[in-house]
Amino acid sequence: MSPSPSHQRLAHAAVASLTALAGAKSTFAALPPPMPNNVGGPALEQTAALTRFEFARDAVLGTSFDLTVDAVRPGDAERVEQAVLTEVERLSAILSTYDPTSEISRVSLGATVESSELAELLAAYETWSARTGGVLDARLAHVVRLWHDAAQTGRVPDPAALRSALNRPGALNVDALGKGFIIDRAVAVARRLAPAGLLNIGGDLRAWGDATWLVGIADPRNPADNAPPLATFALRDAAVATSGGYARFTTVAGQNYSHVIDPRTLTPAACLASATVIAADCLTANALSTAGCLLNATRLFALAAHHGSPGQLVIAADGRQFRAGLLAADVAPSPAPAPPATETKPATPTTVASPAAPAADKLAAAAAWPKNFQASINVAIGAAPAASVVPGGPPGGRAGPGGRGGPGGRGPGFGKRAYVAIWIEDASHKLVRTLTVLGDNSRYVPELTAWYATVGHPDPRSIRSITRATRPNGLFSVVWDGLNDHGQPVPQGTYTVKVELNREHGRHANATAVLVCDDQSHSVDLAASAESDASKITYGPRAAGAPDAPAPVPPPLPLRGIPQAP
Repeated sequence: MSPSPSHQRLAHAAVASLTALAGAKSTFAALPPPMPNNVGGPALEQTAALTRFEFARDAVLGTSFDLTVDAVRPGDAERVEQAVLTEVERLSAILSTYDPTSEISRVSLGATVESSELAELLAAYETWSARTGGVLDARLAHVVRLWHDAAQTGRVPDPAALRSALNRPGALNVDALGKGFIIDRAVAVARRLAPAGLLNIGGDLRAWGDATWLVGIADPRNPADNAPPLATFALRDAAVATSGGYARFTTVAGQNYSHVIDPRTLTPAACLASATVIAADCLTANALSTAGCLLNATRLFALAAHHGSPGQLVIAADGRQFRAGLLAADVAPSPAPAPPATETKPATPTTVASPAAPAADKLAAAAAWPKNFQASINVAIGAAPAASVVPGGPPGGRAGPGGRGGPGGRGPGFGKRAYVAIWIEDASHKLVRTLTVLGDNSRYVPELTAWYATVGHPDPRSIRSITRATRPNGLFSVVWDGLNDHGQPVPQGTYTVKVELNREHGRHANATAVLVCDDQSHSVDLAASAESDASKITYGPRAAGAPDAPAPVPPPLPLRGIPQAP
C-alpha cells in the first residue's frame, strides 16, 4: 500500500522538524550524569546499602504502572518515581491523540510538527513501516474507530469505508509505538537518578543498570493475573514487549476482533495470537512484537535477529508456539487447533460413577468438581481519590500513549493502586484458597485486615514482572480451578468469593459474592465498593484450548522497603 500525498507531506515535515531540532536540549539534560555501578569509595558503600523499592499506580497511559527502583533511602526512590511520572505526563501532553489540545492532535489537523519528540516518533513509524513491509502505520485512527463502531452496529466495516478512512485528515494514531517511546524516555530520566530499576507500563518493560530481573510471559489462552506464566527469562539492561488482541478487543455480533490492525488489509489480527520480543529498547521491542502479530514467525525471527533482538516467542491463533534465541526453551508439543473460543456449551461432567459402585462412591463422584471447570473473577479497581493522585495528573481513561485516568475516565490520573486480596471461603467460612494479593508495601498490606487475619504473611514472589498485551486500566482478573491452598480438589458446593481493597491514604472496602459451583455454568455480580466498580464472576468450562491450571503457589506479594537480591 503506497503512502498518500498527505502522508508523504507529514513524513517530510516530521523529518525536517527532527533535523531542525536535533541540537535542542532535552528536558532532562540538566540532570546529573548516570550513577556509576562499580566505583570505589562512598559510591561503593552506597551500592552495598541499596534497598529495592516498588511503586504501583493505575491510570498511567490508560493502563497499569509498576516501577521498581534500587536506592539507598525511601526519599531517593520516591524522587525517581516522581521524575518518571513527570516525564510520562510531559510526553503524553505531546502525543495524546485523545487530547484535542495536544501537539499530535493539532498536527493531525494540518499544523506543523514543532517538538523533536513527535518528529522522532513519526520518523520511527516511517522507518519501521519500511522494515516490516508496511505492517506499521501511523494513519489508522479512523480505521480503528470504524472497528470500534462496529460493536454498536453489529456489522463488520465495509472494505471501501475502511480504505476511505485510511487517508482522511486527523487520522494519526501512535498507540503501537508511542508507549514504548515514552517508556524509553522515562527510563533515560530514571537511570540518571538510580543505579538500577525496572519500569513496567501495561506489560511493556524496560530494565536499566547492573541488575537482573526474572520476567514472565503471560499466556494468551490463560492471561489471568494469578495464572502461571507461559515462560520465564532473565532481563538485564534491556526491554521486552508483548502484543496481542486477547486483552483488548472489539466484539462484533458475538465474535472478538483484535485491536491490532493490519495496515495492508485494514482488518484485525487474530485475537489469540501474540508475540513477545526482547530488544535493546522498548520502541524496538514494540515495533517487532506488533509486527509479530501480523507476519509469520520465520519472517519475524529473521527481522528481529537483524535488529539485534536476543529472543522472541510467537503464539499462533491455534495455540502453536514458535520460539527463538533466549526464549527457545524446550516446550511440550503444541496442541491441536482449538474450536472457536466463543463456544459456551457446558462440558459434560466426567466423574460419573460405575453402576456397580457403592452408594458412598456414587455420592462422592457426583459431588466432585467437574473436570475443566473454573471460576473467573474480575475486579475493576475504581479511580483513585484525590489524596493519592500525583499533582497535575491528567483526566481521561483511554489506553495508549494518550490514555489517561481511571476506569471510564471518571477520575484524575496517576492514582496509587489499591492493595487487593482475593480469596475463597467455604460454607463454614473457612479459608479454601488465597487466589492473589496485589500490593507493594509491607506497611499497608497488613491493613487488608480481614485477609491478613485469616492468612498471614506469604512469601514474596520471585518473578519480578510479567510482560503481556496491554491490560485495560484498573481491570484485574484471577481464576480458581477448584483446588485448595494445598493443591487438593474441593467438592461441588456453595463458596464465597471475598475481595478486600485498601488504598494507601485512601479507603478500605470489602466486596463478597456467593458462588454456586456444581456441574452447570453460573455467573454472579460482584457489587461495587468504595474502591471498585461492579464486575462479574463467571463459573463454567475453561475456554477452548486453555491449559490446565497448576497447583497453587504462594500468592505474589512484592514488599517495598525490604532488601532483596537483584
